[in-house]
Amino acid sequence: SGRHSHSHHDRRSVTSKGLSLDASQLPSHAHMHRGLPSSLKQEKGSALSAPFSSGYSSAKAALLQPIPPQICSACDDLCQPLKSKPGHGLLNFRDRYVFAGHLVYALLRGRPVVVLGKSESAVSAMVQTLSVFVPGHSSNHQILGWFSKPLNITHLARLKLVGLKRGPGNVIPRSVRSYVSIFDYDASTLTTPPYKGNHVNSIVRRQNKWKDDRSYLAHVHSVFLEMASKAFLFFHNFCLNSPNLTRSDDKSQPKEGLQSRATKVGFLARIGVVDCDVAIIEVIVVQVVKKER
Repeated sequence: SGRHSHSHHDRRSVTSKGLSLDASQLPSHAHMHRGLPSSLKQEKGSALSAPFSSGYSSAKAALLQPIPPQICSACDDLCQPLKSKPGHGLLNFRDRYVFAGHLVYALLRGRPVVVLGKSESAVSAMVQTLSVFVPGHSSNHQILGWFSKPLNITHLARLKLVGLKRGPGNVIPRSVRSYVSIFDYDASTLTTPPYKGNHVNSIVRRQNKWKDDRSYLAHVHSVFLEMASKAFLFFHNFCLNSPNLTRSDDKSQPKEGLQSRATKVGFLARIGVVDCDVAIIEVIVVQVVKKER
């Protein structure tokens, strides 16, 4: 998520119109933005209730009836029709937008992304496509397909991906722009910190040819699995043995020292996590810790 952006030199604009995406013109490293104040905790589950029955015994039996657990996994997205699932239209998104990797990186690292446009159906469909990259995307309160009111800084405490209606009275305030990545759907432009690394490139590499969304999404999930495995190693082999180590964007905790930072980067480099991928792995670890609490 984004840094206190009083300094505008930390922000980069990556567009498909007007600016070339030649690798030589991109900066040698992506600027890591420090995050917003701590976000609201995710709501845990929803209430389940059994239908009312006539008679005390029937009601008592219904209440005592065990509720089978509902287990969802990434396989559900692959084995069911994709039209109503996160990731529908993902292959078209990769092939259409040259900045796809930079947008995917913003989502994976937990930076709020605003999809700006006039058409509710088009913007909502794009939000559904991109929602597969939101860490913990099963928590629907982090994603809003269409929002027609002005966006303010308080919305960023919980929203990670939002479709925003374009209008003369619905301009994104400068205070909000500092913290979000803006995908202008109508103009096909993106304003976001650039990406440099390996894992996202393996997701959006156009040399990989896929027959349809389902096969491409299976590849995306394989990359997710690889990142999750490395996050597991990082958490159990490094974080648990470094009690004084804290994330640099957690303002409620003291910042890690230069030596701790160098040690962390060195450990991650040994397992193939470098550059911007470090921030992604840290976000995955934070999501796991939140769910275990």
